[in-house]
Amino acid sequence: MSRLLAFAIATALPIAAAAQDANPPRPKKICRTVMPTGSILGQRVCMTKDEWARFDQQNGEHTDQGLEGRRNRTLRPDRSDEM
Repeated sequence: MSRLLAFAIATALPIAAAAQDANPPRPKKICRTVMPTGSILGQRVCMTKDEWARFDQQNGEHTDQGLEGRRNRTLRPDRSDEM
């Protein structure tokens, strides 16, 4: 009887380990409060670390584009009022 029990346990362990590998753990979510433009109320947004990295990169690019446009307007003033 003890041999049968030992055999059952020995065969069940690899099956349980394989089942655990089939379902990888979900990435941890990180929540932040985001302030939408034109709003005074923050909105809670939860994303993974990789998603936040992409979000921050896109925001940085948009900020750089806005600042570049502003610099161009400052360097090249509108001359339509001279005509």
